[in-house]
Amino acid sequence: MKGSNTNISEQIEYLEALTEVLPRENYMKLYDIICEAEDANDAKERVMEFFEFSEAQAQYVLDMKIETFSLDEAKRLKNEYRELDKIRKVLAKYADFEDSEEECEPEWKLIGLS
Repeated sequence: MKGSNTNISEQIEYLEALTEVLPRENYMKLYDIICEAEDANDAKERVMEFFEFSEAQAQYVLDMKIETFSLDEAKRLKNEYRELDKIRKVLAKYADFEDSEEECEPEWKLIGLS
């Protein structure tokens, strides 16, 4: 995901989908859904319904490579999600303070952007 043109909110949306699918029982259900689907569109609809995903999240999950389900990749994705979520929180806080004189410097240091 790094280096892509998606913004932080979109990346977080996709990573939220992955964190939902990555537990073993969920990716086994994903496998079952895909195998039982009549076509790609049916699979996407079923994934959206079962996991309560947006269309973009469902498509992202269906487009994943199977290697995404490895333990190392799952850990990396969870760490990436945590880092992006920290950035999102700082940006949201910064937006709240945009019109004020308050500093956001301590938060920027927390995510290594100082």
